[in-house]
Amino acid sequence: MSETFTPRRREAAAAGVAAVLAAGAYCLATAARGTYPLGPHAPAGAALGDIAVPFHAHLWDLLHGNTTGDLLFNWGSGYGTPFLPDLAAYLLNPFSWLVGLFPRSSVGTAVFLVTVLSIAAAAALMTHALGRLHHGPPWLRALLAVGYALCAWVLDDGAANPGWMWGPVALPLLLLAADWCLHERRWAAGALCVAAAWTGSLHTAVAATLTAGLVLVVRLVVTAPLLPGSTLRAWVRVTGRAVTMTAAGALVSSPVLFVAVTAAQDARPGPLTATDGSPGLLAQLAQVLPGGQAEAPLPDVAVGMLGLLLAASLPFNPRVRARERIAWCVLPALAALILLRRPEVLRWHGLALPVAGPYRAAFVVSGLLVLAAWVSLSHRPGPLALLGGAGLVLLLAVLAHGQDALRTPDWLRAAAGGAAALAALWALELLHDRSRASGLVTLALAAGVLGGA
Repeated sequence: MSETFTPRRREAAAAGVAAVLAAGAYCLATAARGTYPLGPHAPAGAALGDIAVPFHAHLWDLLHGNTTGDLLFNWGSGYGTPFLPDLAAYLLNPFSWLVGLFPRSSVGTAVFLVTVLSIAAAAALMTHALGRLHHGPPWLRALLAVGYALCAWVLDDGAANPGWMWGPVALPLLLLAADWCLHERRWAAGALCVAAAWTGSLHTAVAATLTAGLVLVVRLVVTAPLLPGSTLRAWVRVTGRAVTMTAAGALVSSPVLFVAVTAAQDARPGPLTATDGSPGLLAQLAQVLPGGQAEAPLPDVAVGMLGLLLAASLPFNPRVRARERIAWCVLPALAALILLRRPEVLRWHGLALPVAGPYRAAFVVSGLLVLAAWVSLSHRPGPLALLGGAGLVLLLAVLAHGQDALRTPDWLRAAAGGAAALAALWALELLHDRSRASGLVTLALAAGVLGGA
């Protein structure tokens, strides 16, 4: 019995470690910056104070019967506005409903907690989703999941809108649903995952669903010869399950979809952020490195030096089959490139150009980078693969020199973090058969990930 449950306990412990590291790093950074509620300074971003907090305050009033309005109409906004569209857009992150447990004077703290819990859930679920992609040490998966949960999109865009923060949670949920399709099991649970993704945040669900679909296609291409039956039959069976699962999940979430789509059609269009014309390949490449925020709107996709170094090592890792290497190298690059052109931006956002930022779906690129990093790490990249990855990152840094998103402190942090991660990964490869020494190196790597985050 103990042998049966030991792997499950280890998996749960790794997911918990990822959640604690990601949420703890975010809280420590908030405290270090002195940002409310862990400091005296107001958080950056008008959306948080002008939209998220007032809507959560109205939700608190509804939960406590302290308002003249209801779910259909809000008399507290302007001269009165319909409330269901705002509920669908900003308040269906399940963690938002915890606001009712706080005093009304602490609604701002509750909104902060929504972000923290979303980060923790994203890290925990991604830890498990990586394990379904390839087997490997759960503690190393947890460290990569922390990089995903604290990707640049979360820090620069998502944290300002708690409703969007359900997107990073929905992506690993949908990856798990895609994995169940591949192994032809848990159809009902997968449909519920789709429904949860689409209900929690319609703004990010389209991109997360498209990404999970592309990952399923890649896994079919890579693993179809290993599936029972002929390749064509395997494709038909898996595709049929995925389509019906998605349709059932969308049907469950259809009340929310109907409200959101109807409201969007009737609403007055807001000012659009220009996305015509590419900002330039070098400017986009600079966003992959951990650093500041560019002046022009660009996809924020950085996942930390550990994830970047491992993703860069994938093309040089001979222990990964050539077909798999090509697929996982092409997919993140393709997703990043198509986010730069307006027609593709429309597709990734459900044919509606985002008003609050043209790259609201950029977190999916971060997720794909972490998946590629885990494919390489799960196959134990050797010294040559790690050196190849380090050389590729160095070339990237040289090409991106002079971009406004990267300043001198960013270069110093990236160099220090990259060197530490390279040394730790090299040590893990040399000591892989010595569990105690590998554990110490993993702890050191975890400290580096926490510091970088």
